[in-house]
Amino acid sequence: MTIPPPGPRFRDRRYAYWTAGALLLFVLLALGSVLTKRPWCDEAWFASPGLDLAVNGRMGTHVLEPTGTALSLLKSGARLDRIDQHTYWVMPLHFLILAVWFKVFGFSLTVLRLPAVVWGLAALAAWYVNVRRLGGSGELAAMTLFFIGIDYAFVSSASDGRMDMMCASLGFVAMAVYLELRETRFSWAVLLSHAAAALSVFTHPNGVLASVSLVFMMFYLDRKRFSWTVLPLSGMPYVMAALGWAEYIMQDRAAFVAQFSANAANRSAGLTAPIEGIRLEIARRYLEGHFLPEAGFNGRLKVLILLGYIAALAITAAVPALRRNQGYRLLLYLTALRFLMMAWGISVKAEYYLVHIIPFYAFFLACAACWLWQRSNRVRWIAALLLGLVVGLQLSWSLYRIFWLRPYQNQYLPAVRFLEARITPQDLVCGSAELAFAFGFYNPQIVDDLWLGLWSGKRPTIIVVDKWYYRQEFAGPHTVAPAHFPYVTRLLRDDFTEIYSQGDDYLIYALKPGTVSR
Repeated sequence: MTIPPPGPRFRDRRYAYWTAGALLLFVLLALGSVLTKRPWCDEAWFASPGLDLAVNGRMGTHVLEPTGTALSLLKSGARLDRIDQHTYWVMPLHFLILAVWFKVFGFSLTVLRLPAVVWGLAALAAWYVNVRRLGGSGELAAMTLFFIGIDYAFVSSASDGRMDMMCASLGFVAMAVYLELRETRFSWAVLLSHAAAALSVFTHPNGVLASVSLVFMMFYLDRKRFSWTVLPLSGMPYVMAALGWAEYIMQDRAAFVAQFSANAANRSAGLTAPIEGIRLEIARRYLEGHFLPEAGFNGRLKVLILLGYIAALAITAAVPALRRNQGYRLLLYLTALRFLMMAWGISVKAEYYLVHIIPFYAFFLACAACWLWQRSNRVRWIAALLLGLVVGLQLSWSLYRIFWLRPYQNQYLPAVRFLEARITPQDLVCGSAELAFAFGFYNPQIVDDLWLGLWSGKRPTIIVVDKWYYRQEFAGPHTVAPAHFPYVTRLLRDDFTEIYSQGDDYLIYALKPGTVSR
């Protein structure tokens, strides 16, 4: 299938300036977020193996108690055996990249987050190629980059120490490589695009989104060109990556089985109840998780961004002039495919996974905006007003966090300074792993244990309850760990007393005088 050629080439440097401006705005927003975001448990969990590899030559996680982690994810009684020596519960590529990064630039919270900014730029570059190769004009490509680069979810992921931006970016690069090479070097297009997709898979299992999307794209565009070489060329990168992972697994097979099975135990897919899977996807990931959080009236205005994306999708699908474009139609199919895969295949409805689909929505927003701008003056100005509202909401959330909320400076650091003044050599502090960024990743006085020592025997004398992780896990009974809630409630009520409160962001408890921690 032949994709229509791109729209008119640059008649002047205007679109080049727009593209550069979109990239610059993204970098400024991402760097502002890097410097002001509060660290959180996942960043510490996934920084630790990379740091350990850079410092000690092994991928151990030293900030996590093997018996006391993620009640909502791990099955009851699960153990992350020997996680201080080998980290097997997540895919390894992110740690390898971080180890090299730390070797070159040293280690800090800011250094940890900077690769995500780089991967964000790679994702934007890939989308520029994708739009142009699928028949879009320079104007449409620049506008797509602008809408992606200001999206709050995208900026947040591009300033985070998790691996999601790396995983998503490699998937978008896989699309771009295939589209760039398919017409002139088909075999190389197949091999190199699946190499990028394989790297995405071995960064995070969500990389399967990229692999399936790539296979769909190949079938949609080039099924008549398939030959006996396509399957081995496609599969070779995955086999090579799997062999490398297997070599690491063989260092401690029992620990791999314990860790990986524990992490996968409660991540059931939605294929058995497809309608319920779609409902949960919308209700939890989109509304509760991101677009309609419990953040007052201003926070609820974010739902207008989602409505803007939905309207743009509807316009692109309904307008014959847009729908007939084979490249745009392909992106409509890929968007539907990703949405269903995320609804049915990713049971953890975390908002940070939205980075895998937000760029598709941003493309349709740009597509609809370009089409509306060519209508009558009345339609043009109404569209401009609505788009201005969406853009304003996107920017306001990032700017509010960077310049006003400043969670790192106003939430995290005050609690850390209080702890620094309070801790004695005899204390054991139990709290979210983010404390390691202040107290060190090899500090025996700091432990992340949601069971507060019940199974580990490490009895804390100070407990730090953050709003975003510990308090949510302490909030009520868990079906996978029914003994947790009554134990924690009784311990905090009877044996500990509150000594620090910073709104509802951090609560710090100390063992009551004369009480023996049990």
